[in-house]
Amino acid sequence: MSESLKPPFNPIAKAASLVRGLPQTAQNVSDYFLHGGFEVDAPASPWHVVSSGPVAKLRHYFPDDTPPDAPVMILVPPLMMATEMWDIEPPKTSAVHELHSHGIDVWVIDFGRPEHEPGGLHRTLTDHVMGLSDAIDVVNEATGKNVTIGGQSQGGMFCYQAAAYRRGKGIDSVITFGSPVDVRAPLAIPISPDRAAELAEMWLDLGIADKISVPGWAMRTGTRMLDPASAVKAKVAFYMSLHDREALLPRERQRQFLDNEGWTWYSGPAFAELIEQFFVNNRMLEGGFSFGDRLVTLADIDVPILTVIGDRDILGHPLSCRGIQRAAPNTEIYELLLTT
Repeated sequence: MSESLKPPFNPIAKAASLVRGLPQTAQNVSDYFLHGGFEVDAPASPWHVVSSGPVAKLRHYFPDDTPPDAPVMILVPPLMMATEMWDIEPPKTSAVHELHSHGIDVWVIDFGRPEHEPGGLHRTLTDHVMGLSDAIDVVNEATGKNVTIGGQSQGGMFCYQAAAYRRGKGIDSVITFGSPVDVRAPLAIPISPDRAAELAEMWLDLGIADKISVPGWAMRTGTRMLDPASAVKAKVAFYMSLHDREALLPRERQRQFLDNEGWTWYSGPAFAELIEQFFVNNRMLEGGFSFGDRLVTLADIDVPILTVIGDRDILGHPLSCRGIQRAAPNTEIYELLLTT
């Protein structure tokens, strides 16, 4: 519309519109600050627990609606995120719903909330890899099929380790989403990888790293501090839209998950092992891991790998994720680059 055709600005009408919207804005603000947000009717996808171990439960999604010939997939969350990350709001932001709609038989590892699980704050990274390996055995037996295992961030790192440990037994393929391998690639923090390794080693030398578990709120805050500008921008945009509940509702369930309930504690022993294995010794790429009396390296993986990489991912930097090409030279590796 040209300037000459635009209606003249009417301050009285504008003021009246703002006044009429005040009660709804006040209600929205009250719901946010008193209850954490707006109530959203988003029932979870159907699932039941097939097995339960000391480290993880195994969920089977859509158990009564799975074709007998469906390919099978196990999804693995990172330690700091709740299992529900795979099913935040069906069908819009639900990985399990989307996979099921494409004929996949979906299973999900549930590590629970360590702060509420018996012994949860004493678990190690090895415990989680072994929990995934046990789940693979359960699904193999229940379905009679090899499985695809897929994980996001550290969940994908567990998939790499489990595939190497099992030397492909019972596994059809591996899919990872933003899962770093080479921590000598650019880091999400403004220091060099070598300096980060020195600081990590100093922290381990204090002898207290395995005794300090990291609360969920600290994991959330630390992750947001990696990109504070984007975090502030998103928060301001939300506040500026508090007058319009209908505009906020489509993303409200996801916002609540990422703002609060989606984050879990990270056990002290697992966090210390993460620092020692990855930041100090870069063992995803060099040296390997000890599982009991066995030394395992990612070169033991002999099943196809698809690594999904975000071109602007901060935690899973593209160069770090591409380290799998050097770490696992004995298998086929495919890359899917997501651009923004």
